[in-house]
Amino acid sequence: MNTSVSATPPVDYSEHLQRVGEDLAFMAISTSVLMLVTLAITIWGLIVLMNSMSAVPEKHRRMAPGLVWLNMIPCFNLVWSWFLAIWIPDSLRAAFKEASIEGVPDGRVKGVVHAISLPVFIVLSFCAGLILPRLGQSVPDIPEGETVVVTSSSTDYFIIQLALSLIPLILFILFFLEVKSAATRLRAVGEGA
Repeated sequence: MNTSVSATPPVDYSEHLQRVGEDLAFMAISTSVLMLVTLAITIWGLIVLMNSMSAVPEKHRRMAPGLVWLNMIPCFNLVWSWFLAIWIPDSLRAAFKEASIEGVPDGRVKGVVHAISLPVFIVLSFCAGLILPRLGQSVPDIPEGETVVVTSSSTDYFIIQLALSLIPLILFILFFLEVKSAATRLRAVGEGA
């Protein structure tokens, strides 16, 4: 009885593990930087919105200026963004109407678009996670008896999520800058009166 045992060399996963480690490091650093930048811009924007509401005479305010900080509560901000997008411009409009000023952009459109973009970003981000791994995969010629596992790069998915997360941030910046401009105009009218 002649049995031959073929010795197969052990599989070397070191290159794969190194690539996974590099991907994880890239994602951790990128996420940290993006979160810090987003937090700084959000705080700056909320300060601007609070100061803008302070420029509105109290009888025209639909909300107290300090309530803008409720937007810092995770998940609740998906709803509260709608209130900010409607109440702040309404307050500015009422003050402008009393001062007989028309045609000043008050940020309502940009605020509503920002409020819409938040849940849309979440849905698109989730869909990217489901769809991306299935795109661009071609099945190579597989020799009979062998199994091939096809994976996609996690960094591709992560980069798409980063790009998508910038959209609500940019819309928020446009919103609070337009509100700031309207509040500055309102202050100028108040000082000139």
